[in-house]
Amino acid sequence: MHRLSSALLAASLFGPASNSDTVPGGDRAAIEAAIQHYFRAGDTGDPDELKLAFHPASIMYGNRDGAFVSVDQPEWQARLRKERAEGQAPKKANWRKILSIDVEGDVASAKLQSDFPTFQFLDYVNLVKVDGTWKIVNKVYYRKPK
Repeated sequence: MHRLSSALLAASLFGPASNSDTVPGGDRAAIEAAIQHYFRAGDTGDPDELKLAFHPASIMYGNRDGAFVSVDQPEWQARLRKERAEGQAPKKANWRKILSIDVEGDVASAKLQSDFPTFQFLDYVNLVKVDGTWKIVNKVYYRKPK
């Protein structure tokens, strides 16, 4: 009984870790759709999928080999077009999943995980509902070695 009381007290003090269960169905589906476009862009190398997922002004941030990097949408899309033109096959993830979604009004944050043979990407994306459509407006990532 003591454990249950402690758990109930903690829940009442801190609230739920995520409000993903209370996201209106249409908004949750639209947020997931934007994220799925991002996942498909990574797995197919298709810059048009990036356009469907990301706002044109969005920027991706992270560390690459110990150095801070930022990539805007035009640069990311150009990179994918160049790789396609050179015949480079995209590195498809073993699996990808949405770990959490948190929504307040017309803004949302999501934590994502993509698994590759030797590493995982943990992404934190922020989305905004722009003209009725959910778009990722920024992304930060961590490349976690296995």
